[in-house]
Amino acid sequence: MRRRRNAARAVLDAPREFHYQRRVQNSPVPSFRWARATLALACVVAVVAPPLGVAADDAGPRAVLTNAEQKLGVVPPGPPVTATFRIDNTGGAPLTLTPGSPMPFVAGVTSTVENAPVPPGGAATVAVRIETEKLAGEGTVRIPITTNDPATPKLELLTTVEVKPLLVADPGYARFNVVQKERDGTIAQKVFSTDGATFKVLSLESPAAALRTSFHEATAEERREGVTGSQWHVDVTLSQDAPVGALTGDVVVVTDHPKQSRVHIPISGFVRPVFAVTPPDADVGSIDGSRPFRFTLDVKNFATETSALERAECDLKGAAVEILPVTEGRAWKVRVSVPEGLPPGPIAGRVRIFTSSAKAPQLDVPVRGRIVEKSSAPVEGK
Repeated sequence: MRRRRNAARAVLDAPREFHYQRRVQNSPVPSFRWARATLALACVVAVVAPPLGVAADDAGPRAVLTNAEQKLGVVPPGPPVTATFRIDNTGGAPLTLTPGSPMPFVAGVTSTVENAPVPPGGAATVAVRIETEKLAGEGTVRIPITTNDPATPKLELLTTVEVKPLLVADPGYARFNVVQKERDGTIAQKVFSTDGATFKVLSLESPAAALRTSFHEATAEERREGVTGSQWHVDVTLSQDAPVGALTGDVVVVTDHPKQSRVHIPISGFVRPVFAVTPPDADVGSIDGSRPFRFTLDVKNFATETSALERAECDLKGAAVEILPVTEGRAWKVRVSVPEGLPPGPIAGRVRIFTSSAKAPQLDVPVRGRIVEKSSAPVEGK
């Protein structure tokens, strides 16, 4: 029986986490490991017991809480909500209050203290502000407050709120894994509400110029079965000319829904180049000018079709370039050999690789480093 009570207590005491919104069908469901159906944020004030042997001193500061718990009720994602706590100083010296970071850390949760340090007989207000627009699921956050009261050196604030999204995007995210200059890619979304409300999509906000968006009211064929109220079709299109690199940010759907005006669609993924050269610039380091040196570049083709490296050249004096196939049409090594005799000073050269691909006919790789008269640098450089 004791084991059961301890197990139950461990479950009740386990910290809950906040989650980003993610919606499908008529009710919120998990998609990523941090997604949940509803969000409950708790903010209660708990007093940490003083160390043994420390007694209250009326001549010093005394921290007294007048409101122990804040329950903010159920709210949709949207404007921030704030829980406020009053801390009185009933002692005879000024009371200092220093808020700490939320535990566990949650983006969009901040705390401020007004009227601190608190004079004897005065009171301070601690405000815990929660950004709800991107939150959904169930979680707990605590705000520690450090004081100079030896009897109560630390307070802990805990606030309760349930963020219940009404607008739904299905699938609720857009992940792209594409190669540059291949083709445009489009991921469609359905936007509707769980309360059956009539609403309009007013605009879409894109996190990147290469990410185009469009919307229209869903046709009969596009509507999700069993859902009442308005439904809208949203297209998120990544241009084939999108820059190489990671995709981040949210597409924000702005609506005139009476209770929730915005819904976020997270964007993720990566745009690969047609050809990737490693390293993207050849840093050969410090080179003894009385010795030859060489370096090697790895070239990979990520395009749908295979290609060939037709030739390569380097503009460093006397340099010879060799192309070594690794995987036919897909991978190569480009070896550059530079003879001795380059004058002392910085190296500023370039390797040019010519391909059979119309998407990327030429690859330019900078070469940098420095020629020194005498050096213990390795023959092959870096």
